[in-house]
Amino acid sequence: MPEPSFEIQVIIPVFNPISSHFQEALESLDAQTHDRFEVLFIDDGSDPAIRADWISKHLNRPFRLLAHKTAQGVAAALNTGLDAATAPFLARFDADDRMDPNRFSAQMAFMKSHPEIGVCGTEAIRFGSRTDTFGVSCHHDEIASRILLETPFCHPSVCFRHAVLQGRRYPDIKNEDSILWATLFEAGLRMANLPEPLVHYRMEGQNISVVSKEIRAKRDLAAASIKYQALFPGADLSRFLRGVQSHAHNALGYRYSPRRSHANN
Repeated sequence: MPEPSFEIQVIIPVFNPISSHFQEALESLDAQTHDRFEVLFIDDGSDPAIRADWISKHLNRPFRLLAHKTAQGVAAALNTGLDAATAPFLARFDADDRMDPNRFSAQMAFMKSHPEIGVCGTEAIRFGSRTDTFGVSCHHDEIASRILLETPFCHPSVCFRHAVLQGRRYPDIKNEDSILWATLFEAGLRMANLPEPLVHYRMEGQNISVVSKEIRAKRDLAAASIKYQALFPGADLSRFLRGVQSHAHNALGYRYSPRRSHANN
């Protein structure tokens, strides 16, 4: 088979973006020191629809624009991107975030020197209505210990080997990424995070990350139930739920408490 034209394809779901934020994301893609990548934009029913000519004005990199006629949700948009992807490495990014110019170069260097790693994220900095770091764990065993009750990656920072998916798709549920990591972990995938903050994750009112702690706790509990069944087939889910629910705010809500900003570190 001929060698793929691109080493990485970047999957970016887009829905009614704020143009200035979208432009910043495109500029950070343009600034990448790694140059063998293509961007797959999935317009999830935006109104007005995303225009390829507008992207071309702000992005001097190869791209394709795929579109849903109506909004189907983030998981469906991501799966459309996966279905269209052919490159050996896939990367995630969001249409309102920014990335360091060396992000792709750093992840490619790490994954090529660590062929056992199937998924590699990075540390990330939140900015906007909240300013702090994600505080990711870097090594596989540390990540594994967080998979059940947490999301061990900043999702827009992740790069993974296409081959590890083996037909797997994002489930149509909130926290779709954390459930995918659990199923990949159960299948034996090894994971890592780079300690450098190579992605800047925007916090805005429209962002799912700033919904109330109670709503997120409920979503996390639902996701944790699915992950528990994936990680421990045949185990008693009711006992797990009783244990988690008795300490729900501590177990599921603690990481949403404000951390110190960089200015105070």
